[in-house]
Amino acid sequence: MARLQVAYICAQQQILYLKASNLSMKSSIKWAEENLHSLTSEAVGKENLDAKISSLNREILKLEEQITHMKDKILPAVVKENAQLLNMPVVKGDFDLQIAKQDCYTARQELVLNQLIKQKASFELVQLSYEIELRRHWDTYRQLENLVQHLSQRKVVLCQQLATLTDPSASEQLNSRTPINTKDYSTHRLYQLLEGDNKKKELFITHEHLEEVAEKLKQDLSQIQDQLAISTQEQFFFLSKLNNDVDMLCDALYHGGNQLLLCDQELMEHVHRVESKLNKLNHLLTDILADVKTKRKILATNKLHQVERELYVYFFKDADYLKDVVENLENQSKIKT
Repeated sequence: MARLQVAYICAQQQILYLKASNLSMKSSIKWAEENLHSLTSEAVGKENLDAKISSLNREILKLEEQITHMKDKILPAVVKENAQLLNMPVVKGDFDLQIAKQDCYTARQELVLNQLIKQKASFELVQLSYEIELRRHWDTYRQLENLVQHLSQRKVVLCQQLATLTDPSASEQLNSRTPINTKDYSTHRLYQLLEGDNKKKELFITHEHLEEVAEKLKQDLSQIQDQLAISTQEQFFFLSKLNNDVDMLCDALYHGGNQLLLCDQELMEHVHRVESKLNKLNHLLTDILADVKTKRKILATNKLHQVERELYVYFFKDADYLKDVVENLENQSKIKT
């Protein structure tokens, strides 16, 4: 700034000197032209010319004094003041630059602050989700610990039961008529599997009863196997008979040749008879089914018909029981009368 001020002062002084010299030259030329014109137009005396020259010299001295005064005192102060005024745009520009930099820094700080706020919010959200997940894992861990403890206890109990069952001395002491413990879930489950769909439930389950159910299941299995063998044998006989019937039908249709005889009158008559009988059978079946449905509806709505049906069933299946029922009813009617 000092160098700029010095350069500005020097430049202004030179400009002022040049302007002053230029103006002095112009004024001198103008004065010379005017005086030359007056000298040519009028005859001036020597005395008047000397007086005029002396007055002009005095004016020149006064002007030189004023110029030196202005040059030495007024002009440097004005130039210096103007030089000081030169600092204002530079300082203003510097301040504007600093303000622009400060605004840029503030904008960057706000951007960084917003990013930090977002990161903090996301971090808090992640931390909260982590805490929730950690709590869930702790709950799962506690449940698994409880489950492990329960399983270990059950393992100890099962090992004790297994040791008791495998011990021959303890198995000899067990009484088959003693009821099974209610906490013995495996034996109860085995009894349910062996019992099946039996609606008659026993109040106390004993080992003897369990053996009876197992023996009954074994007998039922042997019976079912025998029935299966019989049914397979019957099926084999039925298939062989069916094959023989098919062979007979082929002999009747082809008569030993390769061409099918479809115009046999006897065969067509038999087929028509069979079709008519099948149609009659279908009609009879539909009538029977409709009659059965109507009778079932009547039985479902009428209790008297239900009683009659039970009596008819007893008549066909258990005549003695029907006789006892009728006698009891007769005795009750006699008592009432």
